[in-house]
Amino acid sequence: MVFAVQELVKQCEDLKVKYNEEMMKRKKLFNEVQEAKGNIRVFCRCRPLNKVETSSGCSTVVDFDAAKDGCLGIFTNGSTKKSFRFDRVYTPKDDQAMPIEKTSEMGGGGDFSFSCCKKLCLLGS
Repeated sequence: MVFAVQELVKQCEDLKVKYNEEMMKRKKLFNEVQEAKGNIRVFCRCRPLNKVETSSGCSTVVDFDAAKDGCLGIFTNGSTKKSFRFDRVYTPKDDQAMPIEKTSEMGGGGDFSFSCCKKLCLLGS
């Protein structure tokens, strides 16, 4: 019985070593993929109009029709529209947690390594 327990402990230790080796390989490969794709990702999240803006008669100047393709349109001077491209566009219907979930997916579950994500910057009001 003691021999069986000792054998299981040894197998467990061997598995831990193999697991750590594979995790290091995964991180290295993930960083190489990020380097190949380019390290900078630009996400855009447009918040909904707040109560003050709505009661003041403000209306949105953003066109979200192509948002799922990463394109955002801004209306200027009536019907003229300027388009901007992003890696991902979040509409006012998306909640605050969605961009954070997406960035944690980029790092393999929030595990950001230095070479794949130098800085995460959230701007907005």
